[in-house]
Amino acid sequence: MSDRLDDVKKQISTSKEIMKALRRQEKALERAAQERSREISRQRHIIVGEMVVKYFPEINELQPSTAKYGNHTEFEILGHFLSALADDKNTVAKFKALAQQRMITKPQNDTDKPENQPL
Repeated sequence: MSDRLDDVKKQISTSKEIMKALRRQEKALERAAQERSREISRQRHIIVGEMVVKYFPEINELQPSTAKYGNHTEFEILGHFLSALADDKNTVAKFKALAQQRMITKPQNDTDKPENQPL
């Protein structure tokens, strides 16, 4: 009976180790998925940022700060501008329609596309 009890204990211990390993693997997969998502987001931010700076070069005059609240102060006017623009749904709709019209009417070769423009 003791051997059988030892076998059951060993199986339970092995099962617990397998469960721990599976949990670690699951967490690793979740972390990898989150990192991929963050990387895609970073790439998106870079592309959008480059496009914004291209058409609003005065943004280059803003200096990022290493202080915790320094960026808030330096970029506050830009934040208010973007907030006001986002709040004005009519203007946003007009700009979207204008952009779509430009895409339709303006023939674009590879060098005309915004993503191929030098900054």
